[in-house]
Amino acid sequence: MVVSLTIIDRIALALYTIYLGGVIGGVWLFLRSSGRHRIWGIVIVVESAAAILLLTLMSTDYWISNTRSGIINVGVRSILYTLAYTLLPVSLGAVIVSALAFITIRLMQHGNSFLSALLLCGSIPIIFSASLVQLISLTKRTRPNLPDPVSEISIHPDFSITPFITEPTGNPTSVIFGANGSMYIANHNGDIWFVSFEDRTSRRFASGFMIPVGLAWRDGSLYVSSQGKITALRDTNGDQIADDATDIVVGLPAGIFPWHGNNGLAFGSDGRLYFPVGSTSDAAPERYQYAASILSVNADGSDLQTYAVGIRNSYRLAFNSLGDLFATDNAPGLLDVAPPDELNYIVEGGDYGFPRHFGLPPPDGGTIAPIALFPEHSSADGLVIYQDDQFPAEYFDNGFVTLWSIGQIYRVQLSKDDNGEYHTLTSIFVTGLTNPLDIATGPDGSLYVTDFGDSVVYKISYTGGQ
Repeated sequence: MVVSLTIIDRIALALYTIYLGGVIGGVWLFLRSSGRHRIWGIVIVVESAAAILLLTLMSTDYWISNTRSGIINVGVRSILYTLAYTLLPVSLGAVIVSALAFITIRLMQHGNSFLSALLLCGSIPIIFSASLVQLISLTKRTRPNLPDPVSEISIHPDFSITPFITEPTGNPTSVIFGANGSMYIANHNGDIWFVSFEDRTSRRFASGFMIPVGLAWRDGSLYVSSQGKITALRDTNGDQIADDATDIVVGLPAGIFPWHGNNGLAFGSDGRLYFPVGSTSDAAPERYQYAASILSVNADGSDLQTYAVGIRNSYRLAFNSLGDLFATDNAPGLLDVAPPDELNYIVEGGDYGFPRHFGLPPPDGGTIAPIALFPEHSSADGLVIYQDDQFPAEYFDNGFVTLWSIGQIYRVQLSKDDNGEYHTLTSIFVTGLTNPLDIATGPDGSLYVTDFGDSVVYKISYTGGQ
């Protein structure tokens, strides 16, 4: 999922805080000066505020939302790293403005009003112009490929998509259906909600998680994947509120690289729980055990094993009717050449390339190639393998992948040859969503999609072209 601080995010945040320091320094100069000299404090405040406004208008789509979610609830190293990018530029801005103010006052005291005015009026525009060149260059190289704006959601003509529930979704990160057919939704703020499928009434099932992003049901327990751990929840008295919570896996690497950690959950036919753990860097060799891999564990948390490696940041994984495992994967965001996002067929002991190869590896690369590719920076996240009958038969065992950054859902037709290799045909199934994240099959055979950006769960049903 693309909710991390990239180079452009950090540069924009650094510049923003420098100009914020300019506003603070201008106010200080205004308060410390007297008479006509106070006008130079006003000049600094106005110029710095104008720079902040322009930078905000330029960069809103690329760093404001990411910064809001990228600073909160990440690992200690990431917090310190981000604070360094925030506090150091503020300090630098304050030092620069203070130095300019001191020089200006000294020039005024020696009767050099023209030089003092030139210094104040010219310094901030010069700093801004110099930094703007680098900012524009980085923006062109690292911004996501956003689709053209659409006025409404568009779907394959044989299907309909309608809002199913908007409250209490609140930035939903995951959706699953329990054995009783009820819906369970994880929210970004740490809550798990029970939603009745019949009348859509809701109740908070559990709370207190740090960014829960994966849900799975097994033998009456709801398993929750949150930052660094997996927890099994049970409702022992049937009131739709969890009254027992057991952490079955702890200490997983999470938040070391912003927003990477343990993600989606899926139980295999062997009764083991499978889940991915994201990398601890954008594209560097891995130094942490269990990171950049897919793991499996018994339902009680015992016998934790590495199932496959070389997975940069898979958000979801799913089994088809043959028991084969598939997983999405997000490509790096900071390379000069942006590789595509991936769908991989996961086999035990497989190496999928991270950090050596992204997209299609060279013939002698020694890693397993993805079976489907998606647009670069699209953030291929949610994944479901359709195994119901509300859709026509040709959709059975098809994959549906959500692309968070570009608001689309792809259909992936999967076929397995006699050699055990998968072949795919991809097509756009839905466009015009904001940030589709997770996707699951409901008890009625329809698909249910969480839109993180709009805080909506959508229902996708086959209508036969009506």
